[in-house]
Amino acid sequence: MKVVGLVAIQPFFGGEKRIEAKMRLSQLVSVKRTEWLWKAFIPNEEKWMGRDHEQSLLAQPNLDGDTPLHVAARVGHISIVSFLVNEMLSSSYGDIENRGNRETEILRMRNKWGNTVLHEAMRNHNLRMAEFFIKVDLGLAYFKNNTGESQLYLAARDGVPEIVKCILMAACYSAYGRSDGQTALNATIVEGYFDVMEALVRAKPELIKETDHHGRTPLHYAASMGDHRTVQRLLQLHIDIVYISNQDGVSPLHVAAYRGHTNIIKEIIQCCLDSGELLDLRGQNTLHFAVLSGKSSVIRYILETTELEGLINQVDNDGNTPLHLATRERKS
Repeated sequence: MKVVGLVAIQPFFGGEKRIEAKMRLSQLVSVKRTEWLWKAFIPNEEKWMGRDHEQSLLAQPNLDGDTPLHVAARVGHISIVSFLVNEMLSSSYGDIENRGNRETEILRMRNKWGNTVLHEAMRNHNLRMAEFFIKVDLGLAYFKNNTGESQLYLAARDGVPEIVKCILMAACYSAYGRSDGQTALNATIVEGYFDVMEALVRAKPELIKETDHHGRTPLHYAASMGDHRTVQRLLQLHIDIVYISNQDGVSPLHVAAYRGHTNIIKEIIQCCLDSGELLDLRGQNTLHFAVLSGKSSVIRYILETTELEGLINQVDNDGNTPLHLATRERKS
């Protein structure tokens, strides 16, 4: 059976498992006015989900806006989720077109936090359930919650490469991140999930140049974290990202200098020697940043590197050389 926006699926179980699923439903009936779960899903066998009344209860939320599917997905009962969805898809009420639209609406309902049933599966790192929902309704993969978190962002942030690959393979994905511009790739770098990062850049190489709301690229994040392996990989894929600065004109090299990551500076300079000439909006170079943050190892490296010796006497917009700033910092 095929309905609008949905794909019919085969049940995970037959008679005994069906009874077991119905018994598990009773375990979910506890708080926040979820007693409708019992009333809706434990009627007599012949009438189960056979009428409009029972069908409509699938869309009835509790005080938190959770539908029965939200609750089952959160608890992690794939058998119950499969049972509810299959009963919904096989119900015979209304005409075909309206039935498809209604079922799509139920599956895509969001609770008071804006989470769909797929969000709940993602939060539990439940690959089997995530695959199930995506197979039933691919459109679920594009929804963001109230904080702007997409399904892909959650899976990437939490370091679940299997779910990341599942989403990327299933959809031409556009909802990469959060409402604040934080991308899924940035999140994986911050959390240190190299395998997830690799999966993302292979599937969506354009993410490498994607910036957040502050103009920071994934290389900014990797440089800030001192993640040498990730910096190397990003530079292999798109060396030009070295020259992308944020809203303040700060380059990844500036960030590495300020954080004291000498190994990152060496890597960037080896790839792009002229990147040492990059200035922020205040006219400050990498050595200015190292002096301001008191990172002696970076200062020493720059002073000992012939290719960077020109930075020593370079003045910023206020006429200060790195030496001027060093003198001022010592006095303060």
